[in-house]
Amino acid sequence: MEALIVLSIFSRNNKNKTCVMEQGGVEILLDSLKANLEDSSMLYCICRVLRNLAMCERIEVMVGELGGIEQILEILKRYPNHAALQEQASWVLTNVSCDTANKLLVRENGGLEVMVNVMERHIDSSKIQEAITWAIANVTCKSDENIVLIGGSECISLLFSGIQKHKSHDEYLRGALRTLENIATLDSNAEKIGKVTV
Repeated sequence: MEALIVLSIFSRNNKNKTCVMEQGGVEILLDSLKANLEDSSMLYCICRVLRNLAMCERIEVMVGELGGIEQILEILKRYPNHAALQEQASWVLTNVSCDTANKLLVRENGGLEVMVNVMERHIDSSKIQEAITWAIANVTCKSDENIVLIGGSECISLLFSGIQKHKSHDEYLRGALRTLENIATLDSNAEKIGKVTV
C-alpha cells in the first residue's frame, strides 16, 4: 500500500504518467481493482493513483477499453457509505468521462444513475459533491443522450440543493454551473431549471 501512495505522488507529473503507462501500470492497477474488491483501503489507494493517471488522454482511453469504468462504478455501488473512497472513485470518473467512447460506457453500465445516487447520498459533503458534479459535467458535455437521461433524473434539483448548501465552495459551484449549462442545452431541461424554486 505504501508503494501506491508513492505512485500517487509520482503520477502527478505528465512524463511520469507516460512512464507508468508504458510499463504496463494501467493494466496492473485495473487488475488490482478486481483482485481487491473486498479491501476498501486498497481500493482507495488505487483510485488515488488512477485519478492522477487518467488526466492523461491516452490513459483515459485505456481505462475505458480495459473495463475500468465498470469497475469504478461497481466500487461506488459497493461502498456507498465510504466517503473517502466515494470521493476518489468519483474523481476517476471525472477524469475518464471526457472521452466520447467512455461517455457511452458510463451510460450503458448504469453510471448516470450511480452518479445521481452519489450526489443524493452525500449531499452534505462538499468534497464528494465537487468530484461527482464534475463527473456529470464531463459525461454530459456534447452528449445528447446523457443530457436527456440526466435531465430526467433528480440531478437538477440536487444541483440546486448543493448550490444552497455549498455556497462558499468555489470549485463545486463551478462544476455545478457547468453541469447546468450542459443540460440546459435541451429545451425541456432548460424549462425544468427555470421552474426550480430555492
